[in-house]
Amino acid sequence: VSMVSLSSSSRALLLVLLVSSPHGVLSSWVDPDTPVDAMTTASLVDGRPYELVFSDEFEVAGRTFDDGHDPRWTALHKNDYTNTALQFYDKGKVTTNNGWMNITTTTEDTTFLAQDDKTLKYSKVKKNYKSGMVQGWNKFCFTGGIIEVRAKLPGVSHIGGLWPAIWLLGNLARATYIGSSTWMWPWSFDSCDLTLQPKQAISKCAGQPHFGLNPHQGRGAPEMDILEAMPGAQALPPSSVGRPYFSTSLQIAPGVSEVRPGAGGPPPPGTWYQGLEYGGNTSQNIFFYGTLNEHFAMGTSGKVQEKYTYQSDAVSANTQLDRDLWETFRTFRFEWQLPQTTDHGGGGGGAGGGGEGSSGGSDRLGYIRWYMDGVLVYGITGQSLNDKMKGSQIPTEPQYVLLNTAISSSWGFPSPCPANCKCDCFDCKDLSCACGIAPGFCGQVMGHAHFLVDHVRVWQAANDTQQKVGCSTPERPSKQWIIGHANWYKDDWDAAPLKPLSVGGGACRTDNDCGGVVTRHRQDDDDDEDGGGGGEEKGLLGVGSGRSRRGVCAKSSSPLSLPSLALPPPSSTCRCETGWVGPHCRASQGFDPVDWEALKDQDHDALGLGLFALPSVPLPLAAAALLLALASCAAVGARVWRLRHGDNKTAAAATANGHDQGGLPSSSLSSATATHGPPQRGGQFGRTRNSSSSEMAPIVSRRHSGPKSYSLVPARSEVQLSDIPLNNN
Repeated sequence: VSMVSLSSSSRALLLVLLVSSPHGVLSSWVDPDTPVDAMTTASLVDGRPYELVFSDEFEVAGRTFDDGHDPRWTALHKNDYTNTALQFYDKGKVTTNNGWMNITTTTEDTTFLAQDDKTLKYSKVKKNYKSGMVQGWNKFCFTGGIIEVRAKLPGVSHIGGLWPAIWLLGNLARATYIGSSTWMWPWSFDSCDLTLQPKQAISKCAGQPHFGLNPHQGRGAPEMDILEAMPGAQALPPSSVGRPYFSTSLQIAPGVSEVRPGAGGPPPPGTWYQGLEYGGNTSQNIFFYGTLNEHFAMGTSGKVQEKYTYQSDAVSANTQLDRDLWETFRTFRFEWQLPQTTDHGGGGGGAGGGGEGSSGGSDRLGYIRWYMDGVLVYGITGQSLNDKMKGSQIPTEPQYVLLNTAISSSWGFPSPCPANCKCDCFDCKDLSCACGIAPGFCGQVMGHAHFLVDHVRVWQAANDTQQKVGCSTPERPSKQWIIGHANWYKDDWDAAPLKPLSVGGGACRTDNDCGGVVTRHRQDDDDDEDGGGGGEEKGLLGVGSGRSRRGVCAKSSSPLSLPSLALPPPSSTCRCETGWVGPHCRASQGFDPVDWEALKDQDHDALGLGLFALPSVPLPLAAAALLLALASCAAVGARVWRLRHGDNKTAAAATANGHDQGGLPSSSLSSATATHGPPQRGGQFGRTRNSSSSEMAPIVSRRHSGPKSYSLVPARSEVQLSDIPLNNN
């Protein structure tokens, strides 16, 4: 039953049933504080109905996002090695208050050990800023659909330096864990090209990729940037858009390699993608066309290894902002329609079909479109990609959501470097560095800059079987790949990429320390202009009011009761009520409605295969093996026939000539002589070796100009830099 066909009261009743059931599809990732009116939406492209599959309303104050604290998000606690970043990501810089997720940027020093890409030597490094990043990597992913983020950008519009972003990345790469993106970012290419195969970690040319991957399927981690905001107050001729602005981008590989446009000017005719759609106050991003991802010999500053170097493209637009648009809450929306195609793994929409209601015609190759406050900003079709790069496509990889504020010397800082300034230090506490820092930047960061997110919601089309929730789907499996390459997705001191989710156990004094009381009053927050903070909570049920606890503080008994000694209270920890998780029970439970890997394992068990997948053998090899087997059988049969018939003739001749001298009967002798073991193989099939092995060289990014690229990828032995903070001042 489609939710949009029900009355408001019927929807509320249905939601009550879904939330009360652990198997209710809509309840698996939906925050219980979500308004009922947000349960459905309609596409701004074709009006199709979409149903909510994920939401986070951030209504519960005091949430923490440390590894293992939250089912939806992980706040990083590590250095950022990409894009000349000046900040250290600190898990303590992300929390919730007033109905928002709050990502705070401050001027605080962090000292840590880092390994040089080329010399492989460790040295102490100090960064002067702290900020926050949360990512849903390997937790919540979706393939196709609509995502909406309501947010207020940090800082002020006319002061450069902050780099807030809302973006999506393929689950095969984990942002800032740069080893995971080696030959992975930002590929969206499903054709076999032998010249590109060494540059793409998972190539369509591979018939036996192992790690549970589908054979003959090109994979990667494309990037789709919903927003990257650039503050400032400068005109940027010849572009019609100046600072402040925000960029919307699709970053994919392979990129245009023959004739490329130069940064800072429009592309010459025929050198760039055609058929792109621009909204009002939006123009082509002429400052960033992509990244050349170069590989060098490991541990040296030697020459580029062209065999492993590749070009990626940023198909991007800039939209003009002003003070009002920057400093008030805005709703950013992204609609992602998958290419309609028969795909590996089953469960798809079938040939040419994305399910009932899917759009056809020119949208057959898919599209992506960006909106702000319901107004079109930018659009890209699969046809535009296909016309320029044969095989590149609108992304089909499961994507996860990232929210962060970065600081980079290449983003809003003085450029070119002012005269008589080295631009080699960016410490707000050191007056000698002031010439290389954007005017006013230190004042706003010393006063703390806050990136506020009111909600994140994801919908998928009703009855569209191509659109799925899950980080490892039948069409694009990734679970076994990540398990098999776990070191690429974690730091050296981590036991695993992600810690198990905590359910209670946090220290407490009262029940209020364990999530507090759930109170639901209102149905929606459309009239709440300041972002839904403070007072009443939104309430998924939207009917009546109710009070219940998220958790309780379970106190242990103490053998002594001596108040006069002013002893600390007995040890107490939170115990979560059903549906609430985290050490202090402040996050609603979340899980995938369908465990695709478990279904696959069940299919294998039914065939007696356990955890092993059916082998994939190329047809020519299978035919050769069959012919070899038939030839071997024929040779053995011929040998047995000759032995048997030859022995019978010898025995008959001996008897006729009177030479039978006893011993084994002729028939026994014949049997003994003819008893041979099975033919021995001269060898065995070797295992396919992944092209992204530890012997390969690192990627280093050479930017043309402009926005971020998460392609700064050292070799495997260089990936996990020792960035344990040694001293936090």
